[in-house]
Amino acid sequence: MNRTRSRGRYAGTERLALIACVLVAVFALTGPGTALAAPGDATATLINIDGSGESDPANLFNANGTLLFGADTSAGGFELWKSDGGQVGAGTGPVLPEIAPGSGDSNPSDFARIGDTVFFSANDGTAPSDDGEELWKIDPPYTTPVMVDDINPTGGESSFPEGMTDVNGTLLFRADDGTDGVELWKSVAPYTSATRVMDINSAAGADSFPDELTEVNGKLLFIADDGGGDEVWKSEPPFTSAALVKNIDSSGFAVPSELTAVGDILFFVADNGDGGELWKSVSPYDTDSTTMVEDIAPSMGASPEQLENVNGTLFFSANDGGGYELWKSTGPAYNAGSTSIIDINPTVGSDADGLASIGGLLYFRANDGVHGEELWRSNGGAVDTGTVLVADINPAGSSVPVEMTAAGGQIFFRANDGSSGQELWKTGGVGATRVADIFSGVSDSSPAELTNAGGTLFFAATDAVFGRELWKATVEPAPPPPPTVNPPASPPTVPATTKKKKCKKKKHKRSAESAKKKCKKKQK
Repeated sequence: MNRTRSRGRYAGTERLALIACVLVAVFALTGPGTALAAPGDATATLINIDGSGESDPANLFNANGTLLFGADTSAGGFELWKSDGGQVGAGTGPVLPEIAPGSGDSNPSDFARIGDTVFFSANDGTAPSDDGEELWKIDPPYTTPVMVDDINPTGGESSFPEGMTDVNGTLLFRADDGTDGVELWKSVAPYTSATRVMDINSAAGADSFPDELTEVNGKLLFIADDGGGDEVWKSEPPFTSAALVKNIDSSGFAVPSELTAVGDILFFVADNGDGGELWKSVSPYDTDSTTMVEDIAPSMGASPEQLENVNGTLFFSANDGGGYELWKSTGPAYNAGSTSIIDINPTVGSDADGLASIGGLLYFRANDGVHGEELWRSNGGAVDTGTVLVADINPAGSSVPVEMTAAGGQIFFRANDGSSGQELWKTGGVGATRVADIFSGVSDSSPAELTNAGGTLFFAATDAVFGRELWKATVEPAPPPPPTVNPPASPPTVPATTKKKKCKKKKHKRSAESAKKKCKKKQK
């Protein structure tokens, strides 16, 4: 018994010593005065692509957890790269073979994805054919890019494919075949060729220039000019033709913009001759089903912008004559009766801008007339209750937050606190913290193209040593839940012993005789 108690006491001492060693090691790694990382803390790390100069990464794109982007090196030119967040040679590297071999630039851009297949525009720059900027694709593990089609076959000329949009597995985009101008095109699985949907502007060599391609209810809605001015058009499966949705202004100045889907409704801004206002179109997306939502500023046009869908509520910025302010329109009606202002700055308007839907809330920047242009959020409720200031990052002026992007349970953005320049910041929804002063001092690192790929935030930023390079920000995760302690096993259940019933003599004679007979039968 004594030995057992002694071992337990020594074991406790050993555990204490082990904990002390761990604490000493952690202190040695972090140094005196360094706080240990807490859940939600973020760290910015350089991924130096071109050690001798800046690679100027651009067109960052999330390819289902892998980052694809263009980067410029002294040896390879501006080519396609990929990254999983590791350093060059250990997770980050060029996609080989190069699209434009040697020091030429393939300029990969306009990325889009259908399933795991990524489409983009690139120039192979290969003599003597030199296909120009054409439609390309790449499949996992994103190692072999392939041209889909040489849409403009004239040597060295480009079709400039842009606006790639997935509509139920069909890739739709605009391109110029060198004959009929910039028109609507498509490519279907297995994506080995492309065909023109329709020559919307049939005048010789004229462009309809399809723009703002938007998937709505399995159809493509877009802006195009058939020669009579820009209007909203549609194309339906199998995408062999296109049709005008509504001629909003016969003079040719409807100038639709901001196409935004909310469920099966298309919202957009257009001018019917009385100024730009908010419009909607519902199935079947034709003249009769396309109407103005509300004439917010009848005498001038409210010119709504920044349309953003947040769980079925359409937020936007508009000017009713008192300056640009935050507005919302709610379903199912989405009409004048369900469209209202959220008046952050009643005097001159808050200039609400940069609207982004994150985690079921709207994040944006606005100026309430007191704090300057700062970060706000809204659930659609009134100011100071549902619509609130997240943080006054620059108390002496405006921090002008932009590019709000969610990653790792945090919201990242670029802002200027007035002392460290344009740097990377984050928030969990209340207050804000600078992630890093990448370009120390008042100089700007100007983080841009913030992109969440696989939970890691990637961005381009500038420091004083390497110039414009690729960076990443990682977030300290919440600790795992404590292990479940199983309760002690219950002792095995011993079945109860069933005792045999004894025959008892009854008081009444008849009962007693009957009982005796039963006992005799059992004894037999």
